[in-house]
Amino acid sequence: MGVTGNDKDSPLYHYRSASPFSIDQELVAKKAETLEMTELYKNGMTLQEIGDQYGISRQTISRRFKDMGFAHLERLPKYARIDKDRLEDLYAGERLSISKISEAFRVTSNLIYQALNFHKIPKRSSIKLNGKYVDLLRQLEVSEKIEVDSDAKKPYVVLHRSAKRAGVKISVRKLERGKFLITRISKKEE
Repeated sequence: MGVTGNDKDSPLYHYRSASPFSIDQELVAKKAETLEMTELYKNGMTLQEIGDQYGISRQTISRRFKDMGFAHLERLPKYARIDKDRLEDLYAGERLSISKISEAFRVTSNLIYQALNFHKIPKRSSIKLNGKYVDLLRQLEVSEKIEVDSDAKKPYVVLHRSAKRAGVKISVRKLERGKFLITRISKKEE
């Protein structure tokens, strides 16, 4: 005796009678839901995050993708999924360090560097100033003094890092807002 679903003792009978949709409608709804899931996946959500949203396991989602022929979906690289506007605001607007930004996004610092390059967000001006000061500091003789202008947010840090790159020791004194007196105090940093 085969299972036809017409018998009241059949599990298929109860399945059909309990469902407001026909089996075909359920398959169409399931396919539409799976297509929505593929878009979420392509836009960066993990299978676990999608599963949490739909109340199913990541394994079920993976199986659905394979059943529909989406076994190898193309995803954007993780650094490309970092929100450009928020990244630009934190980096250029608030001038947070890469470390602080990586904490805010809960990713590695390396990923933040990759995202900055991917989104073509220009490096901050202090980075450009470093190279300028390195050359200038190498040309100074011991005890020689020079006045420099700096609009960097942390000019002492910029100047001392430049000196370290140049292999010299310096003394920095603020003359007025944005103007500093640099004195070279030794030939090579020890």
